[in-house]
Amino acid sequence: MAPKKEKKSSGGAAGNSAEISAEQTQLLELFSRISLSGPKALELTRLPAQSKALQEVIEDLPSEVGQLDQKVSGLIVLVCAPANLKGVERSQRNYLVRRVLDGSINTSDKVTAAAKFLFSSQPEVDQAAFDEACGVGECDRLVAPGARGALPAQG
Repeated sequence: MAPKKEKKSSGGAAGNSAEISAEQTQLLELFSRISLSGPKALELTRLPAQSKALQEVIEDLPSEVGQLDQKVSGLIVLVCAPANLKGVERSQRNYLVRRVLDGSINTSDKVTAAAKFLFSSQPEVDQAAFDEACGVGECDRLVAPGARGALPAQG
């Protein structure tokens, strides 16, 4: 028997309605646990590999993954993108999610660098090598000369 479908509005620009399956509804409820909702969450339910990986993260790390701000949720979604998961073991992916949650990996560029590092590393992650490869601890933005927090010019 096919999963029951119910009609719900997708909230699209033209007001189109879309069929949402019971499985998608369950995923939407799960994704809401990390403050992921709306069109982005609905789109993820249509991406089987990514939604499965995100589901596993939420289920593997229930005490660590809670209501998150949009930036952190977005980075976790990026961690779960198929391109970033290729050749990366589940334990490595969860390590990367923990580093996003602790603020060490805080940009999309760092997520990409981390995924590349994990792809080429052993299953047991060497934290020092990981941090160096991913730019952990490096300043994420440039400060304009003379601005508060800028280093004085050497001269």
